Amino acid sequence: NQLDAVRVQGYITAQYRLFQMDLTTRKAAGRLSEVMGERTFKLDRATRRKGMVFAAENDIVGWSKSPESMALLEAYAEGVNAWIDQLKPADYPIEFKLLNYKPEHWSPFKSALVTEAMAETLCSGEDDIEATNALKYFGKETFDYLYPEWNPKQQPIIPDTGQWKDWRIVQPPPAPEAGNSIGALYKSIDGEMPEIGDLDRYLVGSNNWAVSGSKTKSGKALLANDPHLNLTLPSIWFQVQIHTPDVNTYGVSLPGTPGIVIGFNENMAWGVTNVGHDVSDYYTVKWTDATRMKYQLDNEQRDV
Repeated sequence: NQLDAVRVQGYITAQYRLFQMDLTTRKAAGRLSEVMGERTFKLDRATRRKGMVFAAENDIVGWSKSPESMALLEAYAEGVNAWIDQLKPADYPIEFKLLNYKPEHWSPFKSALVTEAMAETLCSGEDDIEATNALKYFGKETFDYLYPEWNPKQQPIIPDTGQWKDWRIVQPPPAPEAGNSIGALYKSIDGEMPEIGDLDRYLVGSNNWAVSGSKTKSGKALLANDPHLNLTLPSIWFQVQIHTPDVNTYGVSLPGTPGIVIGFNENMAWGVTNVGHDVSDYYTVKWTDATRMKYQLDNEQRDV
């Protein structure tokens, strides 16, 4: 049955990806330095400031509203722990031996941390510094043309009946002043590269396309889905087939979570894509004193 299937999925995934699963949760929880030492301290601190553990705790609150979902998460954890419990120290994956620590038991909370790690990759975009400098460099009219909220060249699923804004071609900006360059777009206001930020983020996104069966030789529809994610070793995805008397599904899973994220069965295929909107902002907190219990906002003191 389905519960047995995800138990086996957890067991087999741990067999091949246990260290990856452990490292993913440690990064999301700000616990890398426990095994990596001081080199990951800044990363752990930044992660904790983002509230990743708080987010994972809230995932569990939400998931608990569905007993069926929690049963699957718990069954998956049982499978992972069954693999861990039969390991002798001599049988630990080589990475645990090199770093001299033992695997921790899995739990639905750790699955939530894996989910939040992916959410951080896909849903934490920000390009405020670059956009501010681009606006200054190009001027508002050209900036709005180059970076529209809606690109007129893309075809919406909703029929275009003229409801979208008309965009007009604008003249190129005047020649920049001496010493100015496109490279300056990635500099902060004081001329330095921002401490927080990752140019690799610009490669994150996805695309997909579908073709009706009326246009294919086989008469069957085609779906192509290409998630643009970070290059990792091992791969982000773990290929798996789940086959029970009720379900036969093939595709890729996220190590540490049950089920199949992208895949197909006898009747349909599915994929996922991600938009690239700026959803994050950085700001400086003006503390009232060294206790950091109150901060200043709009000339008023606020409790943390």
